[in-house]
Amino acid sequence: MRVIGERRAVEGGAPNPEATLLIKSAALADWLALVIVTLYELAGGERGIAGSVIIAMIAFAAVSLVLRIPRVLGRSPDTKLYARVLATTSFIAFVVWHAGGATSPLVSLYLLPIMLTALALRTLHLVLLLLLITVLYVLTARYASGVDVTSAAFAARLFSSLGPSIVVAWLTAELGNQLIAARRRERDSAHADPITGLANRATFNEAIDVERHRASRDGRRYAVVVVSLEPTASEPGEHPGAATAAALKLLASVLQRAPRDTDLAARTADHTFAVLLAGADTDAAQTVANRIRHAVHAATVRVGSRMVRMQAQCAVAEAPADGLLANELLAAAERRLAEDAIRRHNAQPMA
Repeated sequence: MRVIGERRAVEGGAPNPEATLLIKSAALADWLALVIVTLYELAGGERGIAGSVIIAMIAFAAVSLVLRIPRVLGRSPDTKLYARVLATTSFIAFVVWHAGGATSPLVSLYLLPIMLTALALRTLHLVLLLLLITVLYVLTARYASGVDVTSAAFAARLFSSLGPSIVVAWLTAELGNQLIAARRRERDSAHADPITGLANRATFNEAIDVERHRASRDGRRYAVVVVSLEPTASEPGEHPGAATAAALKLLASVLQRAPRDTDLAARTADHTFAVLLAGADTDAAQTVANRIRHAVHAATVRVGSRMVRMQAQCAVAEAPADGLLANELLAAAERRLAEDAIRRHNAQPMA
């Protein structure tokens, strides 16, 4: 049984929303780095901007623009993030080398790729980046500034220069993990029923649309099982919604176990649920409906001091015979539920 957060993606699915947002933010960080380098060079007085730095700035700006093209380096957002982090780090290292060496204030620009990596990539990538920046700083100090990198004084300078970056990296990674988790919970809650945790009606409609396109392409059928739960009466003095909420949660657990792993269960109304059966015909759907009905009948829910056996009715609708859209299939199954209820009522013996 599929659950929220593990819904089947449309083939060639869209990139991760969090990664896409970070790519856009990283592009702005690239231009911020260029502006800072330009202002620093212009503040150098009469010497102006060195020709090598100008070339590096133009090359970095060109790489940043190329990386904004959708299909460059494939569809994976992680690949573009790797390329952007490496490009930014290389640009900063080059500028630091030619603009003051290890004592240059531009060393603080290393925070840009560090923060991006901490937010978007794995901890291993962050550790590797910090090692790379440390190596670049040592090489810059040794060959661009002529510093004795084996001295205790340089070790102190290295720690004072890169130590704060390590702290910021750790804090950013922790904050990023919490923010991304919060965004995912928020996005998932928009697709889930708050009481049962199953998909809601909107998510069910989207799943039907995906299955409809696949069925049109592959020539296969799909079916829907609608499950109607009879409300559970509460005892005197008990909150009227407590028994119903317990029954709904119990039915949700039944629906998660009864169908196949490829199917999707949703709560479509107050006491009505639906299960999308991908690639199933009426016979297969009827088998699932019987399994659900028997599982519901075997379950009990506590109502006050009593254990009450739940009652549920199932009906089946198949595409394309009963329609293609979610509204058409649900309406067909619900109509059969109503007809079955009338037959059962008429079959009851007269008092």
